[in-house]
Amino acid sequence: MITLIPDHALSPAPIWKPRQPLASISGRALLVIALMLISAFALADDTTEEETTSVVDFFQYTVDWLGDGIYKTADTVLERIQVWIFLWYLELKISMISMAASIADVLVASLSITENIKSAISGLDSRTAAMLYYLRIPDALSMLFSAYITRFILDLF
Repeated sequence: MITLIPDHALSPAPIWKPRQPLASISGRALLVIALMLISAFALADDTTEEETTSVVDFFQYTVDWLGDGIYKTADTVLERIQVWIFLWYLELKISMISMAASIADVLVASLSITENIKSAISGLDSRTAAMLYYLRIPDALSMLFSAYITRFILDLF
């Protein structure tokens, strides 16, 4: 027996519904939200019985914050943004240095600079060559060439 499945049963049901845009919120909803904020502010106040909190105090606090507190908040936000940008820049530079160093190592290996230095030193007399190998001069020259190539690559970026 063959059973047919209707097409609408195969299509998945939407998981989410698009939210209502902020512009379509009615004035009544905004009034309810404002009244809830005012009452929440009044309930959160920890004043004694002698001091009372009213809606006027809430609006006074709001005006004070708009007059002075907003500048402090903006200053704090801008400082954090500057720190984030600076940290991003440092992380970028560190990654660029590691990339340039790996490129320089590949260039030094492909140009066989270390082998050329060792072959040039082997042409010297045995005492001088032994002293240069003892002082690890070929390794130092290889590191210098690698550093110069790394610096050159960093200047390209």
